[in-house]
Amino acid sequence: MVSALESTPLVAVCSIDRDGVVRFCNAYCAELCGLPSEQVVGRKLAELLSRGERQDEHDRLLAEVWRSGRVGPAGDWIVRTAGGRELCLASVKIPVSHGGHLDQIVCMDVDVTARRPGSDTMLSVASHFEQMFARTSDAVLLLRDGVIEEANPAAVALFKCASAVRLCGRRLEDFLAAATAGRHRLRARRRGNGAARGRAWQQPGRMVLCRLRRRTVLGRGPADGDRP
Repeated sequence: MVSALESTPLVAVCSIDRDGVVRFCNAYCAELCGLPSEQVVGRKLAELLSRGERQDEHDRLLAEVWRSGRVGPAGDWIVRTAGGRELCLASVKIPVSHGGHLDQIVCMDVDVTARRPGSDTMLSVASHFEQMFARTSDAVLLLRDGVIEEANPAAVALFKCASAVRLCGRRLEDFLAAATAGRHRLRARRRGNGAARGRAWQQPGRMVLCRLRRRTVLGRGPADGDRP
C-alpha cells in the first residue's frame, strides 16, 4: 500500500478520520492543496479543499461511506484549495478498516481541470489501490508508533496466524528476532527508509529468513509501512 501511495504522483491521496481531519497525505495532495505537508496533516479536509455550495452534499457522501463501509461513488467536484486555486477534481472515497474497525477514509483525487476523462479513471485507480494491498505476494504491515494497524493476507500467511486480527494491536518487534528488532527500532527512531535482511518468528515458534523493507507515510507522528 505504501508503494502505491509513493508511485501515484498524479493522484492526490489523503486519509481522514471521523472528524474529517487529515491524518496523512502524499506529496501530490499537499501540492494540490497549495501547502506544505506539515500544514495539511491535522486540518479538516473541508478547509483544504472546499466544495463551496456543494459542501453539504460532500459531507453527506462521506457520512454514507462511514455508515455503509463501501466505496463512495466517483464524481467531479469544483473545489477551492487552501492555496486559493479553483480546480475540478475527479474524486473517490475508499473506506479502510483496521482490525475489523472502520476508522479512516482514503480520499483519492485527480486534477481534471484542463481535461475531464470521466469517473472511470478514478474507479480504475481505486480498484488498483484496494487490490494491490489484498493481492500482492509481499507481506505488508501498516504500523503507527510501531504498532501493527493492518495486515494483508500475505502477512497473515507469513506469520502463520489465523487472521489479521491476531497481528493487529501488537508490535512488529514481537515477531522479529532480537538482533533484527534492534535494527528496526534504530531505523524507526531515525525515521529512515530502507531494506535489510533479518529473521522473523512464525507461529507457533518457527524462525524464517526475511527481507524487511521500511517506507514512511506522511502523517501525524510515525506512520510506517513494512514489508517483511
